[in-house]
Amino acid sequence: MTKQNAGPYVNVLLTLSTHSPFLVNDQQKWVDKFEERMITLDISDNSKKSLRQYKQQLASVLFLDDALQYFFKEYSKRPEFANTVFLVTGDHRLPEIPMTTKLDRYHVPLIIYSPMLKRSAEMKSISTHFDITPSILQWLKHSYQLTIPSTATWMGAGLDTTKEFNSTRAYPLMQTKNEVNGFILGKLFKEGNQVFSINATMNLSMVEEPDEINKIKVAFDQFKLRNNSIQKNAKILPDSLLTKYGRVQK
Repeated sequence: MTKQNAGPYVNVLLTLSTHSPFLVNDQQKWVDKFEERMITLDISDNSKKSLRQYKQQLASVLFLDDALQYFFKEYSKRPEFANTVFLVTGDHRLPEIPMTTKLDRYHVPLIIYSPMLKRSAEMKSISTHFDITPSILQWLKHSYQLTIPSTATWMGAGLDTTKEFNSTRAYPLMQTKNEVNGFILGKLFKEGNQVFSINATMNLSMVEEPDEINKIKVAFDQFKLRNNSIQKNAKILPDSLLTKYGRVQK
């Protein structure tokens, strides 16, 4: 990475090695490591045969793990490392490998790491990418007196740090760039005409109760109405905030 200017900064790094066509440097080396990994995990011969259908995808994951290890090792040599917060996440899981549920596509890791952390913790509650920025800004506001607007238009409400499985919010889900076709309301998940209940392992069970089905349908319809209204140039922030914190476009 290049040398940074003095003062706070944000970097966003995107890896494409875990996207089609899953080509990485020294491809055969990582395919061999994939085979070694299956031996280490004592995977049965039948399972090995099945997994080999996705050897390039799984080899690219091993490559990514190694790249992250190298990244943190090298970044730890930089003076700002001690004051840096790292977030590691994904935009979606690998759809080339068969998914277990309709929700599986959206289930990705979110790892927050910093040398400033005093202890480790695992949160099992449901949060989304919508919640990351509001949480970071509130932390900077309370810990470092960052000035932020009193009103914001975030889709999220901040990361839910409950350690036990929990889900209390509403989230739209996009399978493609053009369509919002999924919706979470608490522990309910709707896709198409089907409604499911989400359990602690992120697996789904069909919901049959009319009241529950209607509840999430109404919430999803209301979200789509608001979303369509905003797309038609509805104002969601006062001009005063745009003037103070951003650039008003004529």
